[in-house]
Order: sequence, then C-alpha cells, then structure tokens
Amino acid sequence: MSLNQRGAELAQRRQQLVVRSGQLRQQAANQAVALHSVLSWVDRLQTAWRWLQTNPLPVMGGVFGLALWRPRRALHWAWRAWSGWQWLQRQRAGRQAEARFF
Repeated sequence: MSLNQRGAELAQRRQQLVVRSGQLRQQAANQAVALHSVLSWVDRLQTAWRWLQTNPLPVMGGVFGLALWRPRRALHWAWRAWSGWQWLQRQRAGRQAEARFF
C-alpha cells in the first residue's frame, strides 16, 4: 500500500466520520427539543422553591388565612402534611438501615 493510497483512505474515513458526527449532532439536537419543555418546568420549580425558601412569610400568611377561613380544612391538610412527613422520615430511616447492610 502506497503512502498516497493510505492518505486517500484516511481522508475518506475522515469525511465519513465528519458526516456521521453531523448526523449524531442533529439527532442530539432533536432529542434535546423534546426535553426542553420538561427541563423548563424543572427550572420553574427550582426557581419557585428558592423563592419560597427566601420568602416564607407569604406562605405562612396563606396558611394562617386558610386556618381562619376554613379551620376544619386547615386541620385536614395539617394532618395530611404531618402524616406525609412521618412517612418520609420512615422511608429515609429504612434507606439508611439498608445502606448499613451493603
């Protein structure tokens, strides 16, 4: 095999790889478009969570207003929140116990 022939093969292989790279790049871009709406919702949730962490007073005011306006409903939601919190704590404790065994 001559040096010129090897160079031509390498140039052809390079061109094939460039074409394939372009195809893969386009495919990745198409898939990213599908995830864009999901990721934008995640960004919104993160922004809302940060806002709630820095501004808890409006949330507390809403909870207090609900307790005054509908005390029975407020108690219902408080009980559900407390039950959810206890469930979450049990789940975390279970995971920690499992992690000790592995």
